[in-house]
Amino acid sequence: MSEKNLPKRWSAKRKQEVVLRLLKGESLDSLSRETAQPASVLARWREEFLEGGMAALKRRTPLCQ
Repeated sequence: MSEKNLPKRWSAKRKQEVVLRLLKGESLDSLSRETAQPASVLARWREEFLEGGMAALKRRTPLCQ
């Protein structure tokens, strides 16, 4: 993806796509280059995504009957 085609603002969906690629094993450095985002930003998105998932799992849900 060329830098001209990169979004100026990143939607939650677009961030999720990048984070899922990281979680599937793609290199942080290569995704950083591809997205023109610092590796530290991508790492923060990944941590926030994982924290959100943990919070969702901690919520009490009714048992299925």
